[in-house]
Amino acid sequence: MSDPVNSLHRALRALHELFKGPAASFCRLSGSADDSTLLADDGSLLSVLKIEGLLNPAAEDPDSISQILGEKIGPLLDSRGHYLKFVFDYDPSKAEEDSRLNFRSAVSSARRSGLRLEDLIESQIRFLSERSGRERFYCCLWSSERELFPREAKRKGSPGDLGAFSGSAPAAAGISAAHQGALASLERALFSAGLLFRRLDAAASLGLVREFVYGAKEDAFRPVFFGEGFPLVPETPFDPLYPSLKEQIFHADCEVLERDFLRAENTLHAPFFVSVFPREKRTFKDLFRLLTRGNPPVPARLAFSLSPPGKYAWRLKTALARILSLSSPENRRLAEAAEALALLAEKGESLAALSVSLDTSLDLGLFPNVPAALTELRRRKAELMKTISGWGECQLQSVAGDPLLGVCAALPGLLPHGGPAPKALAPVKDALRLIPLRPASPWEEGPLAFLSPDGKLLPFSPSSSVQAAWIDLGLAPMGAGKSLLLNAVNLAFCLKPGLFRPPLLAVVDVGPGSKALVDLLRSALPAERRHEAVHVKLRLSRDEAVNPFDTPLGLRAPLPQHLSFLVNFFSLLSTPPGAETPPGGAEGMIRQAVLSCYREKEIRGTLWTEDLEPEIRLRALKLGFPMSPDATVWEGVDFLFRKKEIHPAILLQRRAVPVLEDLILEIRQNPSLKAVYGYRLESGEGVLDYVWRALSEALRDYPLLSGPTLFSLGDARVVSLDLDEAAGRGGSPAAARRTAVMYMLARHLAAGRFFLMPEDLPLMPELYREHHRREIESIRTEPKRLCYDELHRVTGERAFVRQIAGDLESTMRESRKWNLSIGLYSQSVEDFPQVMLDLATSVFLLGCGTQEGARILSRVFGLEGALKEDLLKIGKPSKNGAEMIAVFKTANGEVKTRLVSALSPELLWAFSSGAEDVFLRNALKEKFPLLDVLKTLAAEHPYGIKGELERRRLREEGGGDPDFLKEAPPEKDGARFTGLLQGIVRELSEKLENARSL
Repeated sequence: MSDPVNSLHRALRALHELFKGPAASFCRLSGSADDSTLLADDGSLLSVLKIEGLLNPAAEDPDSISQILGEKIGPLLDSRGHYLKFVFDYDPSKAEEDSRLNFRSAVSSARRSGLRLEDLIESQIRFLSERSGRERFYCCLWSSERELFPREAKRKGSPGDLGAFSGSAPAAAGISAAHQGALASLERALFSAGLLFRRLDAAASLGLVREFVYGAKEDAFRPVFFGEGFPLVPETPFDPLYPSLKEQIFHADCEVLERDFLRAENTLHAPFFVSVFPREKRTFKDLFRLLTRGNPPVPARLAFSLSPPGKYAWRLKTALARILSLSSPENRRLAEAAEALALLAEKGESLAALSVSLDTSLDLGLFPNVPAALTELRRRKAELMKTISGWGECQLQSVAGDPLLGVCAALPGLLPHGGPAPKALAPVKDALRLIPLRPASPWEEGPLAFLSPDGKLLPFSPSSSVQAAWIDLGLAPMGAGKSLLLNAVNLAFCLKPGLFRPPLLAVVDVGPGSKALVDLLRSALPAERRHEAVHVKLRLSRDEAVNPFDTPLGLRAPLPQHLSFLVNFFSLLSTPPGAETPPGGAEGMIRQAVLSCYREKEIRGTLWTEDLEPEIRLRALKLGFPMSPDATVWEGVDFLFRKKEIHPAILLQRRAVPVLEDLILEIRQNPSLKAVYGYRLESGEGVLDYVWRALSEALRDYPLLSGPTLFSLGDARVVSLDLDEAAGRGGSPAAARRTAVMYMLARHLAAGRFFLMPEDLPLMPELYREHHRREIESIRTEPKRLCYDELHRVTGERAFVRQIAGDLESTMRESRKWNLSIGLYSQSVEDFPQVMLDLATSVFLLGCGTQEGARILSRVFGLEGALKEDLLKIGKPSKNGAEMIAVFKTANGEVKTRLVSALSPELLWAFSSGAEDVFLRNALKEKFPLLDVLKTLAAEHPYGIKGELERRRLREEGGGDPDFLKEAPPEKDGARFTGLLQGIVRELSEKLENARSL
């Protein structure tokens, strides 16, 4: 548009606003210069950054952060033209809304997977909402064309262009380049300080302003820019073709109530300002501690505006203060302060004019009438002003004049100079100490949500793109909540975004810890699908035989991953207790013997006699199998596969592969092995004789290895294997080796299929390739997870560590291809070999036990400062949750932070491993649905049954000293203890029965 036409439109718009009202009068935004930059009607540009927070809050020193920010941001404010506003919004009443938003993907995944867990997720949402508040933090950068390029701005006049018509037009080249350069400098400063942030697009920035004014949701508003949709038909010369942005934002007029309050539709505001800043250097952390102390805390919005210092103005004031210094102490102090600031400026210190505007608000719809709402608003304002006053003896100024101006001063995107709030001159680095530096999570949302120690919601999403690989380590002293955390992480894995059925999850455990998760998933699945979640207690029984030689359907030889497992497994069986490897290079001999066994079985084959799988034999005959005396099992497998009889073929193949007895015989009789490995050990025993003897003893000691597989997990997707009965007991080397053997066998049984890859297809018989291609594609694309709990039982065994290290390295190098995460949980960092520590991408430290433990953990994981001190402060889990230090390797760098795992009473009851809780939960779930049981237990005994048992025992003793409980623990007072528990079972059963009848 030409300048005369431009001027006419601006004059008409000004006249229109004069009669229309003041609601939009403080908004100068007129259009968008690009996707993330807004244009004002005076040519200024605005960009808004959403700051999530600090990634390493406890590891960073506030002084060092403000120093880094000050050095990089200060030059932007040294001359007029750029303005910064930091806006922090805290609203505890919106915590549930944020929590619900965080768990929306988890709810969707649960529904698609057929898991009826909505009520359980809902309980977690409510629980977290009671302990957190919505926090949002924004940084606004304004660049003024009139101040940066006065000649250009004067030459072309006000750039109104399409300003009156909510335009979308490019800004002038000079101001655009200056703004983008300043924005890049600001982003580099925030990044250097360890802050996580992102740019908001133009539409989101405008929606944010409207939401803060009227209380509408940010995503409920989409502004219309020039050129979008159809233009309006003007009824008068004052009406534009398109609605202006200011009218779209301030879509309804605002009403002043009692001079100091503002009503914007259904939202009431109470603004005020800081007139005198803290006497001592304070941080926002000090203020936030005061903000959250209320019951309930008061919603608050704080805007910290940083403007160029206006050197001539403050120098003039300084000169006047010197002249008048004799007249009053105030002038003398002002002169002294000005001289100190002048000295800092001479030394190159950047100065800025700082102002702070505040606002508290409420939803009018929650009150019966306006007077009642105003009464509450006055209370909130008074409480908030009292809180701010306690922040280093601040002095405050209630709004005198237009409260709309006060509200706008606390909004992002409006009033870049800070509006009417009093300004104080300060070093930039000191002013930046006041801005909110809150903890942040690298994840935007996640099916598991932690809390910061002071109540900020911090999502965590297992197996997400935020990390390049997914290997988590959990370390905790006994009773610190390790198994509880593992169950919570595994449940989050089962609810990760995008699932359509439960994922492939295998947990190897010693004890019933992981059984709680399986029970929960089984109760949530439809009855016909409960076989998809299985808990099995492995026993050393011939009736539950597991043959490690089993191969995928049709394969006559093991694939490379399987062969590596077999060599490690049989090497472990051949290793003397206390030693790290079998003697005399036996691993190479075992590899050759294993391969010879498979070749022998393929060449000679196992005859398919009448007593071998007779039901499958009869089925094959009916299908036309040419049965003969020399027919082999492999021939039967191929025939059944061609007839699409997949399951019978799999069962029959178990008779075609070698068993441990074949390996023992091969070592004893194979002449080629004798030729190469015929040497003797130092003891005089031949290496072949030694391995033969060791494996023969293993065949005797481990009956479940004695023949073809009889035990099957079917098509279970979530598998928990409890090795408590099969693992070794005690701390002897023999017990440790036995436990390692069972861990390795359980890994192969539960997760062997995880490691099939497309590269394996050429190694498979051509007849079976297409079948396995489909299977591999299905498994490869699905998320998979393998977990080991109580790892301290086995990490002393080198063969086991080598197997796990191979899994970890493959996962680390090719995590996207494998789509596999691994969880390793134990009691001490010394339980983890260095390779596991090096490859871990998530580490959860739930305590250290001692000063020495803290020193070791700090050295291993690079914890310094407050984090190192926090390790010693971590205690036992309480009703507020389990505290921990977390270390994450992410795309944004390494994150070290302090977290609280806060689980709702329902989830605590679902995962509790305490003996009393497990007894009560199991007794009730035999009669009632588990989800109903958890709800009742959470309502009656939110934090476990132990405290109630102690109270009942005390009453039974006549109210004596509770110290007698230490002298007569439950295991020594079994009958009374069981009787009390059974009494509680009867009481809760009645409640469940009554609820069911209703």
